[in-house]
Amino acid sequence: MEWYDTRLERAERYEIMTEIDVAGQTYVVLTAVGASDPHPYLFRYSLAEGTPSFVPVESEEEWDQAADAFVAWLDTHHA
Repeated sequence: MEWYDTRLERAERYEIMTEIDVAGQTYVVLTAVGASDPHPYLFRYSLAEGTPSFVPVESEEEWDQAADAFVAWLDTHHA
């Protein structure tokens, strides 16, 4: 996927590293394509009428739950 970074004033390419489910809510972890140190970005994900939506997680409690699920995924898949 391509994302326009207004701060950098350029388009960046990202790929979905994984999707994780926490209590019925789907989250995606994105990483920059071709980055030497691909920092993961976590978003709440939904699909409405065939259109994907990526929404930043703003609640600290929700962030902690999703981040814990991602760490568990990492432990399982990248041990």
